[in-house]
Amino acid sequence: MPLYRLIYKSTSTQPLTSDFLKSLEGISKKNNSALGVTGILISNKTSFMQVLEGESKSVNTIYRNLCKDPRHSDIELICYDKITHREFSDWSMKCLSTGIMGRLIADQLKKKFGTDNSDLILPTDGDKAFALLFDLAFLLKTGEI
Repeated sequence: MPLYRLIYKSTSTQPLTSDFLKSLEGISKKNNSALGVTGILISNKTSFMQVLEGESKSVNTIYRNLCKDPRHSDIELICYDKITHREFSDWSMKCLSTGIMGRLIADQLKKKFGTDNSDLILPTDGDKAFALLFDLAFLLKTGEI
């Protein structure tokens, strides 16, 4: 079956504390694993950006559920593309926060992708969003995060 990659951005309706993100990661891992979906999520002080990869039916099911989830508002679909292979296959879900990254890494990402009120911008351009998420996956794989 063909694979798809979906990237979206949303605004959090509640504070993005480390406890909240750990809980979100646990729930997401369980739900995504059951559907064969992989991906990562990054958050800054107010927003989420997430990539989901898997079969279209599974990715669409998760995205529909996210659109109804009261923890999100202003959900924006950034891209939805057919892909030949997964780039985020190591994680059923991995949550990252700009607040827990080392200062050097956060500063490098801010230089590359920009800042808003001193926080990392989560880009809405599909190529830039993918580049940010890909960079994060690389940093995770190399143990830098």
